[in-house]
Amino acid sequence: MIWLPIILPVTTIRVLIISAYLLSTAISVAVGWYAWKRKPTPGAQALALLAFFEAEWCFTYLMQLLASDLNTKLFWNNAQFLGAVIAPLMYFAFGVEYNRRSTLLNRFNWRWLTPISASILVLIWSDSLHHLFRINPTLVPGSLFTTMQFTDGPLFGIYTIYAYTLLVITSLLILVHYLVANRLYRLQISLLLIGILIPWVVSVITALKLLPVTLHDTTPLTFGISNLLMSLALFRFRIFEL
Repeated sequence: MIWLPIILPVTTIRVLIISAYLLSTAISVAVGWYAWKRKPTPGAQALALLAFFEAEWCFTYLMQLLASDLNTKLFWNNAQFLGAVIAPLMYFAFGVEYNRRSTLLNRFNWRWLTPISASILVLIWSDSLHHLFRINPTLVPGSLFTTMQFTDGPLFGIYTIYAYTLLVITSLLILVHYLVANRLYRLQISLLLIGILIPWVVSVITALKLLPVTLHDTTPLTFGISNLLMSLALFRFRIFEL
């Protein structure tokens, strides 16, 4: 589990971990609610949906972590992928909206990709029929939590490629604005870019085992700060008006 000094009691570490997930969930819900109330603002609706789906992802992962039997963990893992599949699409929607003035994107509707996301989600939820997503899921007892581990099936690879492709394209769309912007505006754009990159850089670093963690998914812990930075760029610095 997340590294903490071994002098802390196990119960204290469990409470700290659970609190971190709940805090990330709460911040994401708050950002989503704030953005939804201002959805006429360009980019606000995409940010609201992103924050809500990331909150769902974070909370359902916590529920999976707390579950004690395999069937319950599989249920919450399926629920988790509602956010995990839709969130990359919402990042992309935000990037398209930000680049709406571009000749290449002014006629593109991100909703055209919704059937792809929906198809991936249906295949994940029906994994018990074909086992293309999770191969041999098992319970692994731990000192803090009993975790679920499985071998990634071919569908997991397809999902990963799809999600990271959307995230890379979104990041490049924002990066182009940063490179051509006046130096005066680069701080605001970099704030937005950092907010987008934080969760996905952390997920890659964790997957490469470059962090002192054994937790399967640390990404949801970053959603709170990520959504705060994006909302700050959108509403405080009015990034869409630059």
